Amino acid sequence: DYGATKYTCNVTNNYFSDNYANVSGGGIYLVGNNTIISKNTFLNNKATTTAAGGITIHGHNSVVSDNVFKSNKAGNSGGAVYWEGNNAKFTNNEISNCHSGTSGGGLYLKGASATIKNNKFTSNSAGTIGGAIQLSSKNVKIAKNKFTKNSAAYSGGAIYMDSKNAQITSNTFTSNKAGSTSSGGAIRLVGHYATIKSNTFEKNTAKTGKSIAGRI
Repeated sequence: DYGATKYTCNVTNNYFSDNYANVSGGGIYLVGNNTIISKNTFLNNKATTTAAGGITIHGHNSVVSDNVFKSNKAGNSGGAVYWEGNNAKFTNNEISNCHSGTSGGGLYLKGASATIKNNKFTSNSAGTIGGAIQLSSKNVKIAKNKFTKNSAAYSGGAIYMDSKNAQITSNTFTSNKAGSTSSGGAIRLVGHYATIKSNTFEKNTAKTGKSIAGRI
């Protein structure tokens, strides 16, 4: 259970630039629960082999908020952030020009009961799926985010979701793009019981499902 720590780790008001990890977490690698990462800047950090140019988190009940992620890269998943854990809160962040070699150009998240709210994802890209976000989760809420000009070489120009009981509400999706032979210019769903309401979709592109593809 990621160490079962009862303590809180706060990482606040720092600047992480041009850091490098051969495996994971170019800026930060954390294992433990109750982490708070806020008001930091992550610029041009890299993890070449696996995950997260900016932050890797393995832990529950954590918060990542009010950070700026720009031009971070991962060889595999989560260009800016790779996160495994339940009760994750990812709010009020700006993620731009980040890239992953496979999935989740901005954020890769695996766990239950996640909230992704009030973030801006701009010009992020993934080598396969989920230009901005790739989710493998259940009971996730995605609300009031802006997704602009994100792209995936395969499916899910903005979001690729392998999830159950997802709620996607009041987001804006503009000019996101899936691969020319693929689906889900804005959202690609692989899972069950998604609720999608009160969102705005404009100028998203894909071979099939220019805005949304999958099971709803």
